[in-house]
Amino acid sequence: IILVISVGFQVAQPALMKEVIKTVMKKSTSASEPHISTEVRFPYTSAIILMLCPFLNGILDTLSNRFIIHISSQLRSGLASLIYNKILLLNISTQSIIDKGRLLSLLNTDTNQIAVNISSLFYMFVLPLQILVPFGFVCYDWGWSALISIGVFLLTFPFQGLVYPLMRSSIKGYLTHNDLRNKITNETLQNMRIIKLSGLEKAFEKRISAARELQLSDIFYFTLANQLLMAIMRLTPYVVNASTMAVYISTHNVPQLQFPVLVMPTMGFIIMMMMPMSQITYFIQSVFNVLISVDRIRDFLLLPELKIEPNVAPNDKQNAVEFDQCSFAYGDPPQIPLDSKEKDAIKKMAAKKKKEANQQKIHDNIQLINQDQKSTIENSDNTHSNKNINNNANNKKITSDLETNPSVIQIPLQQIQQISQSNQLDENEQIDIKKNKQPTLKDITFKLPKGSLTMIIGSVGSGKSSIASALIGDIEKQSGTICIDGSIAYCPQTAWINNNTVRGNITFGQEYNQDKYNEVIRVCALEPDFDSLAAGDMTAIGEKGVNLSGGQKARIQLARAVYSDRDIYIFDDPLSAVDAHVGRTLFEECIDGYLKGKTRLLITNQLQFIEKADNIILLKQGRITAQGTSVQLKEQGINFDEFTITNQNIDNNQHNKKQSELKDEKLNKQNKKIQQQTNAAKKILTEEEQETGSISWSSYFKYILQLCPWWGVVPFFLLTLVLEGIIIYQSWFIGTVGDTVQYASLSYYWKIGIYSFFCLGELIFLIIRGVVSSFAVKRSTRLIHHGLLKHVLKTPSSFFDTTPMGRILNRFIGDITVTDLRLFM
Repeated sequence: IILVISVGFQVAQPALMKEVIKTVMKKSTSASEPHISTEVRFPYTSAIILMLCPFLNGILDTLSNRFIIHISSQLRSGLASLIYNKILLLNISTQSIIDKGRLLSLLNTDTNQIAVNISSLFYMFVLPLQILVPFGFVCYDWGWSALISIGVFLLTFPFQGLVYPLMRSSIKGYLTHNDLRNKITNETLQNMRIIKLSGLEKAFEKRISAARELQLSDIFYFTLANQLLMAIMRLTPYVVNASTMAVYISTHNVPQLQFPVLVMPTMGFIIMMMMPMSQITYFIQSVFNVLISVDRIRDFLLLPELKIEPNVAPNDKQNAVEFDQCSFAYGDPPQIPLDSKEKDAIKKMAAKKKKEANQQKIHDNIQLINQDQKSTIENSDNTHSNKNINNNANNKKITSDLETNPSVIQIPLQQIQQISQSNQLDENEQIDIKKNKQPTLKDITFKLPKGSLTMIIGSVGSGKSSIASALIGDIEKQSGTICIDGSIAYCPQTAWINNNTVRGNITFGQEYNQDKYNEVIRVCALEPDFDSLAAGDMTAIGEKGVNLSGGQKARIQLARAVYSDRDIYIFDDPLSAVDAHVGRTLFEECIDGYLKGKTRLLITNQLQFIEKADNIILLKQGRITAQGTSVQLKEQGINFDEFTITNQNIDNNQHNKKQSELKDEKLNKQNKKIQQQTNAAKKILTEEEQETGSISWSSYFKYILQLCPWWGVVPFFLLTLVLEGIIIYQSWFIGTVGDTVQYASLSYYWKIGIYSFFCLGELIFLIIRGVVSSFAVKRSTRLIHHGLLKHVLKTPSSFFDTTPMGRILNRFIGDITVTDLRLFM
């Protein structure tokens, strides 16, 4: 509605201008020309409304832009939330092969691309109104001459059609190469400490710069296509104006003095009509950009998800969990879409391998035939010696033919049929294997009574962690029944630490209860660690817990699970990351103490605690081989010594590892104490700096120097000034056509010819500026990215400990995309 009212104010301006011009020209109109109407109605009212129209139109445009930006931001947030939710639903097989750079591009570049270009759809709704209403006024004033404007505008479509494929391919290539650059950048930043210790900054800088160069080529062509479209948009109204005016003047008798009244307002309507028609190219470009990003997001949203089973309460109310004849397998990885070239290459490679395999199989069969014939010859009578010699000669000939030309082989038809049947059997076997995916866990049946402590033990790779994954739904159930009653808290083997304070990691969004919190800290043996931290439990933890040891991470994760107060607790070997005495404290005080009465499933190799278990599950190769209490398992003949020996070896290795970690931890504590004495900072994370107010002139000057060298600044600005001067003089010149003093000796045709000549000059300068701008944007984007990458790689490791990785990645993804595609435009 606001846009429609805004269009009304725009259309009213040329109509009111016509009334004002009539008033001005009234006294100058010759009485000898009675066919020229000089009647003016409400001239002063028209002048006042004409003065208010731009003001009101500006207010309405601001309101409409506000609503559109609000809707665009909501759309971007919704798309980002949709992608985040999809990430959480991906199965493990898909997560292992998904490109992290692509995820970052989807969350930043593609969502922003849709949000920015979607605003064009709102203006497309009023586009017919912006074209048809001015066109009606032109037809009313100039009659059939108005049709010339449409015809000339249609002639620009072929030129626009040449630009569309370039723009589409360049933006698609930019997004594809952006995925590659983001992937390499993410890998580099995530492993920055190792890169710095190994002195590999230059190598990774070259990798990222090589991926960036691929993007720069796309940026050049995208900028060039965009500049050409802008040139067509700017030039089309003037060309249409000149051609339509020439036809009208040649077919009508227009006096010099009445030219402003009869022609100037109508030219305003033509320009008003041509501007939205010229913007059709921009709208089409926006639609292309939106469709490309929508396709990329759609492909991601169609990736395989986890098959979430609905929770079913156990039949026995005394049990919290029941597994009955369950088999589990990890989900299928996604089918990667390939283009025609990749498909043809794969087909050729597969055909070549199949041909080689068939030739090898034929060769093997011939060798078997020769061996059979040789054994027959040795056991045959002497009377057939000549015939056997001939057979050997034939076989040698076959072998020789195979070596020279494997495709020309003559063997018995029966052997060929056997080989083809063998090949067909292999293909069928492959199909069966593909269809019948082997489960990771097979025939799993057990129960977890409420309030019980169940332990799962087994050798490495037996499927202990897969049991935990099955409980939380990370792997797909192929058969069987699962019944779960209650909420679940899960502690994986690798501790996940959030970029927050220690207390924030433990409470994790729940209400802070001091008594409960203190008790959880005590049973998780975290009190001594708080003394070594700079601000106790309010110390901010760096990215991935860089300022914490492995044992501290494991205990904070355990405290988070305990503080959540769930019904069922799943612990995946939480005691392996801590020392022996700390592990005993955690088991006695926390798992078998504070959590007593809760349903607990403990996956562990710490066999010294098995006597405390209410039930023990023994896993081997994805199957449950035995279960019961420790006494019952010993009565069944289960020998725990093999696990004990393995466990002792693991403990010895872990002991050596712990000793080195203790030394490092002591050094860290000493460094922290020194830092605490010299610096009273309470936080390890730095706050993100934000610029407020207007942009400084130095920023503009720096960007100009990145667009071109210092010696090219003046020519570039002269080029822009000459172009704008031509446009301004062109508009002024057409206003003097009806003047009797200036250019009075020139006919209308000469004046329109001069006007057209200015259009040609404008076209030349627009093309020159477009090409120069494309090179300038390519240079500036290269320098901006190179400067950012160079400074980040040269920063000390402490910078990455105190700065969230998301903040750094946002500079390389979100901000770089803005400088690439939007800053210069």
